[in-house]
Parts: sequence; structure tokens; C-alpha cells
Amino acid sequence: MSGDGPRTTAAPASSPSIWQDTRTYPDDAAQGPEAQQTSSPSADVYTMGQKAKSGGVTVVVKKVRESPTLTIDDIDTPKTLEAGDGAKYVIVESTVYNDGRRSFDPVCGGGISQGLVDAEGRTFDMIQDAYRVKENSRAKVCFEEVQPGFKRDVVFIYKLPAEAHPAQWAFSGSRGEVEGDLAAVRIEGPASG
Repeated sequence: MSGDGPRTTAAPASSPSIWQDTRTYPDDAAQGPEAQQTSSPSADVYTMGQKAKSGGVTVVVKKVRESPTLTIDDIDTPKTLEAGDGAKYVIVESTVYNDGRRSFDPVCGGGISQGLVDAEGRTFDMIQDAYRVKENSRAKVCFEEVQPGFKRDVVFIYKLPAEAHPAQWAFSGSRGEVEGDLAAVRIEGPASG
């Protein structure tokens, strides 16, 4: 009988590791800032000038500029706010449309901003007094909600290190409360003052 010969068994198949360290360091040429993802993988990504949509909100980012100072309305008197040494303000000029069924405030009470992302993938929060910036104060951003079917010009302001380069601006029509309801606008070209 042929059953008396040596038996051969296949080696067990190697299983892939459960976790693999894919982290890189900033000096790695293969993963420089231009190769890093700068927003959530589930975000819809748009370009400046396009109608970016999230939930019942549509935003057109018209311009992104940098400035060492801001003009704040301080009880009927303009006041200059300085970014300080090694810092700058990045101002995202936009038009916000309410395509939804309920009114909302784009800046106050949580607003729609989910942050400004720089070329290194770092996310920066909007400054606390954005509603007091001259452009928003004139538009009464925090005093009159955008009603369904209407639009409003709004500026979103962030404080970044002087050497940081803005890459994307992210927003959410659900204020980040609904998974997958995130939109990002890719910032193209150098920001200007």
C-alpha cells in the first residue's frame, strides 16, 4: 500500500500582522507634507470657488488671506488685534447658503467650522471672537440666523504659526454631529495679505 510512505503536510499559511506601524517622521521623503492626508477620509473635498455641500449648508470659499492683525468692533469702536510674534491670522472669506429646512448661525453657537488644516495635517480651531471681526460684525453674523433659502457673506478666522501653510478648510452642516457629514475645501495657491 502506498500509505506507508512519508507524509507531507503544507506549512501553515502565515497570517498578516494585526497591527503594522505605518507612522513616518516629518523628515521621511516618502511622506512629506504634500503626501499626508489633510482631512478625514470620509470628507467630500472641493476646490475654492466651487459650491461645497454638507447637510443643508452650501459654502463657496472666495478667498483665503493672511494678516498679522485683525480689526475687531469693540462697542462701536474699532480695535486692532495683533496675532503676535511668530503667529498670523488666516481669514477664510466665504458665502454661506442655507439649503436646509431650519435656520442656523454659521459662526456662533458652535457654527459650521470644523477647522483649518495646514500642510502638516494639523487642525486649528476658529478664534473665539470671530463674530466681532469687522466683516462679520457688519453682517450681524451672531444676531440674525441665516434663514432657509438665504445666504450671507461670512469670514472664518484662525490663528496659525507664522511658518504654517493653510491646506484645507473643513465644515459640517450638522456641526459635526452626523458621521460622514464633513466637507473640505482645498486651499489653492499662496494666501495673500
